[in-house]
Amino acid sequence: MNAAIWNSVRLDLVKLNSISLLAKNSLNLGFIMNWGEGSLTVSRSGYRLFQVQCFGPSEILEKTAAAINHKKHEGYPSGSMVDFACDADGSPIVAVSSWAVHAKDLIANPKCSLLVAKDPEDRTDLVITLHGDSIPVSEKDVTAVRTTYLAKHPDAFRVDFGDFQFMRIEPKVVQYMSGAATTLLGSGEFSKEEYQTAKVDPIAQFSKPVASHMNRDHAEDTRLIVQHSTSIPVDSAYMLDVDSLGFNVKAVYQGNTYKLRIPFPRRAEERKDVKTLVVEMLQAAKS
Repeated sequence: MNAAIWNSVRLDLVKLNSISLLAKNSLNLGFIMNWGEGSLTVSRSGYRLFQVQCFGPSEILEKTAAAINHKKHEGYPSGSMVDFACDADGSPIVAVSSWAVHAKDLIANPKCSLLVAKDPEDRTDLVITLHGDSIPVSEKDVTAVRTTYLAKHPDAFRVDFGDFQFMRIEPKVVQYMSGAATTLLGSGEFSKEEYQTAKVDPIAQFSKPVASHMNRDHAEDTRLIVQHSTSIPVDSAYMLDVDSLGFNVKAVYQGNTYKLRIPFPRRAEERKDVKTLVVEMLQAAKS
């Protein structure tokens, strides 16, 4: 059984969206929601899945039944959707309730995986799986970890409930795939050391405002740049995101939609470089 609650969190290498925590031990989360006929989309209030024990005997009974039932499937993984933040070296931090079955399973067997997709509806997008061990955050680190977590999830007042604790997932290896529908574009993995020493792209923090500005005020310019870069007379091009090496667009051509990667002529080191490069590319497209 899968329980799914999608949250909206940005994806860099360590800032990620749509998270599925897979414990090696079985977790039957029947007291949350059943996701079997299609995708289930819930707003960020979805964090309430961790508060079932607070709302009445019927939910507690369902939780208890789930706890009993999961023993029947010991050794089989199941999924739970969680909010998370990352500490300075990129280790994911989650807040779990001691009432939750998945918390008990993680303590019994700390081996788990964090599956991350920027857009769960887009099969062409990057998917990252971080394999690691879940470790309870020590008392001396709780204050710093709480600050980090609440900076990412300011409405997560649940972390101060007595039954909650923070757990850190210590990375072992990080695997990535360009997407289920675009596997030829590349896949591979990073070691723990490579992952923890990686730098966040310097342009990623400006991606949303830059893309929004281009889509709102310069949609035709984006289309011209895409057409010039790909030699495809696209009907429209919507900028999805920007990084130091280029940008991704969703382009429409002859009634079909495609995701395309448009590289910059050179690396952008800071925000003003992006404007300079886009202007250069537009001038080349118009010449």
